[in-house]
Amino acid sequence: MIRSSGPLTVVVHHEADLTRAGLRAVIGTEPDLAVLGDTGRVDEMVGMVGRLRPDVLMTSMDGIGEFEPLGRLCAHWRRRPPVVVLVDDYDESAVIQVLRLGLRGIVHNDHVGRFVVDAVRAVARGEAFLAPAATSFLLDRLVESLPDAEAVRRIEHAELTGREREVLRLVAEGLTTSEMALKLGVTAGTVKSHLSRVLNKLGMRERGQAAALAHRARITQEPVTHASRRRS
Repeated sequence: MIRSSGPLTVVVHHEADLTRAGLRAVIGTEPDLAVLGDTGRVDEMVGMVGRLRPDVLMTSMDGIGEFEPLGRLCAHWRRRPPVVVLVDDYDESAVIQVLRLGLRGIVHNDHVGRFVVDAVRAVARGEAFLAPAATSFLLDRLVESLPDAEAVRRIEHAELTGREREVLRLVAEGLTTSEMALKLGVTAGTVKSHLSRVLNKLGMRERGQAAALAHRARITQEPVTHASRRRS
């Protein structure tokens, strides 16, 4: 919750003295921002947040203690302030883990002077702030997760039945004919018949080709319906 009057308050944690001094200097030049305190120790950071109730907490990766401890610590605070995390690298695991904790501010240590003030204001408003390099990384991941348009069109053009589409999904998961039969609650012969029709409609000869196409179309993300609830 942002204060109705007065500057936005910040508690700064970073293990490097020079970085903390730089953060204080950058934030201190803004009339609408104020640093309530800074520390290089995680335990002092936790106590400082509980005592001073800042509008925003700024911390390094060390401050979130390998990610999970921060979540436990926050449970002891009556109101967890929005957090801006300073990272050494826009590493995939670091970015994803930070976001999974519900933290919405990420700034590289080398870009503090350029982005930290905007990051503080953004998270205080309840918004997210990701420096351009982190945003680019996340967009790349999003694009990679989207279905391949040509693969989707090819499968749609094949006009597979619901059961045939389910068989295609299980083929993509690498299940054997027997495993698919058990999963679907049908006989192995029925699975082979469905698979034969799938390959014929797709114009393919091998199940490996069909599996690759299904992965590109993200068919593996679809649910499978058991035969007890659906006729083959």
